Amino acid sequence: MSENGHFEPKNDLVLLEKQGRLATITINRPAKLNALSLDLMDELGQVLESVVRDDEISVVILTGAGKFFSVGADLDFLHSLGTPEQFRKVLKTSWHNNFDAIENMEKLFIAAINGPAMGGAVEMALACDLRVTAQSATLAMPEIAFGLIPDSGGSNRLARQIGLAQAKEFVFSGESINSHEARRLGLVNKVFPDEEFTAAVRKYAELFLDKSPTALGLGKLLMNKSLDMDTRAGLEAAGEVQSRLLDSEEYRHAMRIFGEKFRNQ
Repeated sequence: MSENGHFEPKNDLVLLEKQGRLATITINRPAKLNALSLDLMDELGQVLESVVRDDEISVVILTGAGKFFSVGADLDFLHSLGTPEQFRKVLKTSWHNNFDAIENMEKLFIAAINGPAMGGAVEMALACDLRVTAQSATLAMPEIAFGLIPDSGGSNRLARQIGLAQAKEFVFSGESINSHEARRLGLVNKVFPDEEFTAAVRKYAELFLDKSPTALGLGKLLMNKSLDMDTRAGLEAAGEVQSRLLDSEEYRHAMRIFGEKFRNQ
């Protein structure tokens, strides 16, 4: 990242801009509708490494350049993968590792779906904590039309998000859904007018910027892991996290401010 807050990747396929505690990652291949090539995914990995090392960043917006969020995996790349073993290796190192990094990072990720999102791009958004869309955006997992299935979260993260039956219908029909249907299903949190999208996403992100970064990060991981826990284990994990937060300077600072406001009333 340069002195002006911009990350300077080798091929400019993924851009990173930082403004205080907020970072924006932009998939920057608009001439190819932001298709996810191997080079792009490698660059995304470098950007994510930069973000995870920056302790100041607490909220990250992930979006696409131009009119598309992303059409998903680059077809030229898919045609050159070689053996099944080679495919699985590349899938894990480039796709799975990046999406897992987003899901497991102690920072809040917001997928800002500015236009059509397809296949792997929907799976990338599913790895984020929150998803917002432009009103005209559409989402689809068309892999079934090619005799394939989603392989980077569409078979598990999607079902956790919207339920198994709804996920099966979405995946096995291959049909596109609009932004309002996506919100009805619980796939996205907010829908914003196209002409206000960038400003609305920024305002939405600001809801989380004044929150404790430690509570956001640890709370995110706790809630993700709680999906695989029974109630008792989930409560034990919550107690452990809370004990750490109660011992943090962020908590003590917040309580001092609260006390001062209360005394001044």
